[in-house]
Amino acid sequence: MIIIRYGTYTIYNGIEMPIIEYYGHGLDQETTENHRYITCPKECGQMEGFFYDTLSDKYKKDVLIKDLTNAFFVVTKASYKGEVFEVQPYFGDDVHIHLITRSREVGKRYKFYKFQDGVGKPYYLGEVTNLDIEKLWEERTTTKYNLPMPQGVEFYKEIPI
Repeated sequence: MIIIRYGTYTIYNGIEMPIIEYYGHGLDQETTENHRYITCPKECGQMEGFFYDTLSDKYKKDVLIKDLTNAFFVVTKASYKGEVFEVQPYFGDDVHIHLITRSREVGKRYKFYKFQDGVGKPYYLGEVTNLDIEKLWEERTTTKYNLPMPQGVEFYKEIPI
């Protein structure tokens, strides 16, 4: 199974965990914009401050950005027919993968479907099989949280197909 990641992560207690925004913790709180949670699989075991969420089958911990010591952003990319695309997670099966491009020309060439993001910018999404992917990798960069990258995190990591 290929794991496709897109989002912000931190290394907490030596474990790579996603940082996830959520709402519903009180609009009158001045920490609203800085309130997040981090998660780890139940195989990590219960750590101090974490609670078990039966719906996601993971441990979660509420955090404030100011309490984190590092963060990095992950985008998974793929090479398909000699071109580079961002990859979106596909939840249907383990055989297909979603490719994304903002290029109208590339989107039309591969007969991708046209969509719009949250601010109205068009993008093109296509579904291909994993067998058609030439190469798959993650690119890691700094985040909007103004936190340092964790030591030892590679900026580029190839993913076996």
